[in-house]
Amino acid sequence: MTYKLIETVTVTGSSNIAISFTSIPSTYTDLELICSTNGSANTGVNIGLLTYNGDTNTSGYSGRYLDTGNTGTPRGNAWAGPSVYEWAQASSYPNLRVSSRIYIPNYTNTSSVKTWFTDTVIGGNFLGTYDALTMGVGRSGTTSAISSLTVYGNGSNFAVGSTISLYGIG
Repeated sequence: MTYKLIETVTVTGSSNIAISFTSIPSTYTDLELICSTNGSANTGVNIGLLTYNGDTNTSGYSGRYLDTGNTGTPRGNAWAGPSVYEWAQASSYPNLRVSSRIYIPNYTNTSSVKTWFTDTVIGGNFLGTYDALTMGVGRSGTTSAISSLTVYGNGSNFAVGSTISLYGIG
C-alpha cells in the first residue's frame, strides 16, 4: 500500500476557520488527513467538523469518542451531526500544537455511507485540564463518492502556520 500526497494546505497571512480540499481524484482506495494545528489565539484548536462534497445536511452524521478525560480517566460519549470529535482544545495553555490523523476508508464507494476514524494528541506545556488523547469514529449521511472535503476549526480559527495534508492511499 502506498501513500501519495494529494495536497497540503498551510494557513498563511491570517487565521482561517475552514480548510478545504477540492477536486480529490478517485484513483485511491482510502484517504488520510494529517493535521498539525494551532488556534489563532495561540492555543490548541481541534477540528470540530468534517464535511464531504459541500454537504450541509447533517442528517445521518453520527459518531462516538473515547478520550483521556481531564483527569486521565477514560471516558466516552456519542453525538449526532457532522462533528469529528477530536477534542484537544486547551484555551488556557499557550503554544499547544494539536496533531491529528483522520482516516477515511473506501471514499469512492457509492453503495455505503462514508465512515472515518481519528486519533488526536496535543503537545506543548499541557497540564491536563482538557483531553490529551482522543480517538473517534463516525459516519456521514452520504453515499456519494467524496470529491471534496472541508475541515472546520472549533472554538478558534486555525492559526497561521497550521498545516493539513491530504493523502491518497492505495
